[in-house]
This record gives sequence, C-alpha cells and structure tokens, in this order.
Amino acid sequence: MWCSKRRASVGLLGGLICVVLVSASLLLSPIGPATVSHFTDNVQARDVGSNLPISLDANIDKRGAFQKRQVRKYCEKYHSPDTIPQGDDFVREALKHLLIERDRQILFCIAPKLASTNIRVMFAALNGAISPEAVFEKYTHDRNLYSSNYNMLKMSEKDRKKKLDGYFKFVMTRNPLERILSAYRNKFENHPIDPKVSGVFDEAKIEMIKKYRPKVYSRWEESGRTIKVFPTFNEFIRYLDSHSYYELDTHFRPLQYICHPCVFQYDFYANLKLMPGEFDRLFEKFNIPQNSFRNQPAAHDTGSLMPKYFTKLSEAEKKMVYRFVHQELEFYYHIYPEERDMHIPLIGNF
Repeated sequence: MWCSKRRASVGLLGGLICVVLVSASLLLSPIGPATVSHFTDNVQARDVGSNLPISLDANIDKRGAFQKRQVRKYCEKYHSPDTIPQGDDFVREALKHLLIERDRQILFCIAPKLASTNIRVMFAALNGAISPEAVFEKYTHDRNLYSSNYNMLKMSEKDRKKKLDGYFKFVMTRNPLERILSAYRNKFENHPIDPKVSGVFDEAKIEMIKKYRPKVYSRWEESGRTIKVFPTFNEFIRYLDSHSYYELDTHFRPLQYICHPCVFQYDFYANLKLMPGEFDRLFEKFNIPQNSFRNQPAAHDTGSLMPKYFTKLSEAEKKMVYRFVHQELEFYYHIYPEERDMHIPLIGNF
C-alpha cells in the first residue's frame, strides 16, 4: 500500500525497505563542515578546481563520496518508518524510473524537468536502440524505445539486486524552486486547455480553473470551450499544495518521491546548473567519446526568472511553496551546501 500520509514533516523514504533490492550498507564516516563558497551560475563541472568546495569538485568519485555522506546524514535525520510506502506497488513505481546501460554498467534515475528527455534518448543510443547521430527530437516521445529494452521491471529479483549493488548509479538534481517554475512554464503557462481535454495536464488545468476561477470556467464551457485560458502561477502553487505528492504527476513531484535517495544508494548527484560540464566528466569516466551525441543536456536560464514569479506570490502562497518543497530543499542543501538559504529572498523562511 502507498503511504497515505500527506507530506509529513519527515516524509523521506528511509533505507529500511526493499532490502531485497538494495545493499543495506552505508558504511561512510561523517565529515566536517564543507567549505562554503558562492555557487556561481556559470560554473561548469569540467572547470571546477581545488579553490572550490568539495561539493563542486570536478572529480566525480570524490564529489560522489561527499554526497553519499551528506545523503546519509539527511536520511538519518529526516526519514521515518511511518511515512515509508510499502509493497509491490512501491517497487514497481520506484523501478520504472531507473534506466540501465549494461555494457558500461550505468544506472540512471530519470525524473521530469531534469534533462530527462535527452538522457532517455542518450541511454537508448548507448544501448544501441538508435544511432548516436540520430536527431533526438524524433525520439523524444517514443516511450516504447526506452521503456521496454533496458528498464528493470522485467528483471528477476536477483538480477535487480546485482545491478543495484554493482552498477554506477547517478541522478540529476536541480534547485527545487527552479524545477517547479520550469514545470509550470513548460506545461501550463501560455498553454490553454485543449477543448478535447487530451491528457493529464489538461485535466489539471481544468481542475485549477474550475476551483480557483469558477466564473471563467463556466464561460469556457458556455463558449464551447473556445476561450483560451490557462492557470496562473499562483493557481499552480495552490494546486500543488492541495495534493499529496503521489497524487501529482512526476513533473511536479519532488525528486525524493521519484528516485528515493534514502532507498537507493546513488554514487553521484549531478546538477543541471553545471551542465554540460557534468556530462563531459561522466563521458570521460565511462570512456564515451565527448561528442558522441548531437544533443546533450545544457544549462537552463529558468533560474534567472525565479524572482519574477516567486516574489509576486502572496505570503500565504509563499508558505504553500515552502511547505511543498522544504524537504527537497533540505536534501538539495545537504549535497550543495553553498546554496543553502537561497530560497529566502524568493519565498522567505517559515
């Protein structure tokens, strides 16, 4: 059964379940406080030097070891058995986000708004499903290409555990506030409701408009659904606050409830803010030619737009944002401590 509690204060998944799937050992000793440095927008992982903190080190193994220690601290502090989902449903939900590349023994947790489209196609190319020279856009919505050939759902329990214990596991991270804004701009802003209500995002738009602007919704229906209407950012924030994490599409769900870092012991947490340098270093580690792919994940500029959106929220809405992201923020701050408290100018501290 899925955990039914809504966003409990310690709602992170502890490493107490799925022992059949993951190694139970987290034999990493704690470290002292990391050197704090300003996190610059234009830092590239390939350019990081010894003058920057270990959380930004260009050496993936060195940075990954630091991140493991930090994640262990986070999970020990915030996980609670009472908030851990149990059973086969959880196993299926967790495993469907894990992609593998067998030849190089790489495992990646895929989450929306974290360069997921390009990385999915990249894994398809590494697995030989498409040519590395292919135009990526042709395959971005071909779910059959990457869902059946190399995910973990059809593996035996023994094979899953072997790969989870032995493969190099990594996940992409991003400033949680930036990821929320990116999801809104990508799925809702200037994207009116399709009159045919063609999918989950149209259903979400209708829910928001009907709930927060009922008169506009009535006019939309009366017009034969011809009026162009889409949710505001304020309405989107209220929508997030009114749902449990598992009720939300993965585009909006916090990373911990997709990739479960307190269950799966990842070796490296890349940062979208440091792209494309992060992938340059990963390619180097696994002897993948640097220019193997036509499309590589790149840095995004959504971060520069955050003040425009978040500072215009009401105090009540800012509290909703904080309530929604505070666990994900704390996780992010553990692995990238130089960004700690970056949310305060945007939404305050509650």
